[in-house]
Amino acid sequence: MPPQKLLDPRMDACAQYAVLDPGAYPDLDRVCRVMAAALRVEHVAVVLATARRCWMPAATGWAPRELGQRAAEHLPGAFSWWQASGAPRPVACDALLGNAAWTAVAASPLRTPGGVQIGLLVAAASAPQADWTLAEAQLRDGAALVMQALETRAAAGQLDRARRDREELTGRLDRATLTARTFQAIADLSALPLDEDDSLRGAAQLTAELIGVDWAGVDWAGVDAAAPGPAGADTGWGAAHGPGAALPETVWPRPDGRPGPPLPAWTGPVTLLDAPAGWTFPDGQPGALASVDVPG
Repeated sequence: MPPQKLLDPRMDACAQYAVLDPGAYPDLDRVCRVMAAALRVEHVAVVLATARRCWMPAATGWAPRELGQRAAEHLPGAFSWWQASGAPRPVACDALLGNAAWTAVAASPLRTPGGVQIGLLVAAASAPQADWTLAEAQLRDGAALVMQALETRAAAGQLDRARRDREELTGRLDRATLTARTFQAIADLSALPLDEDDSLRGAAQLTAELIGVDWAGVDWAGVDAAAPGPAGADTGWGAAHGPGAALPETVWPRPDGRPGPPLPAWTGPVTLLDAPAGWTFPDGQPGALASVDVPG
């Protein structure tokens, strides 16, 4: 059996916080700027590490960058305030910051709510720090602010994933519902008998309901588009859509909105489906349904 893959809780935490790469993290950059002003130092950085890599995702005074595996190995040994006064500089300091001539360097651990240390909040200055106690407390407060920002990022990521999952499930439900309605409509149409006048009026009604049209108040009338009514009145297509209105010669528009291919001109009886008060689609646009008897 292959050896079990070793789990790194620091990697999991950094992935959850979405800070696995050096990049633009305005929320963390703001914390670094505030801490630099509060501590009166030139450089403040958020330094994160896993078992194999160490990187600086946000900083002020430094540029975000990779720090290497050596820094990752020394990062867990968090060092408190160090000031050049004859004492040797901590190895972790050199591993993280190089051998620059810093007069004062400090770090405070960054720990998740579960107690996993994922990095440090590091500060460095070229001038000595007078108040050790105050500076150490401020740096701890800054580390807490960094973790609050990271927890906020994690919560926002969870909300975004939940929203995408909901949209995907809603789309799948809509597609499944449409498929079910379509198959049910096909079954219903196949089982419909002809009406007493040998028409499929019921099929037209079912089709209207399928596309979301309110059938209430719709008037079904069989008229002749070519024959004038009493006293020369036009009771056909022209009566419903204006004198001289041409018969419908196109099918439903294509998906892009353009008219469909033309149908042969028809001068025989046209069956109109219209509402006396003005029949409309669900979006409020006026409309009408028409059907013609096709020989054969």
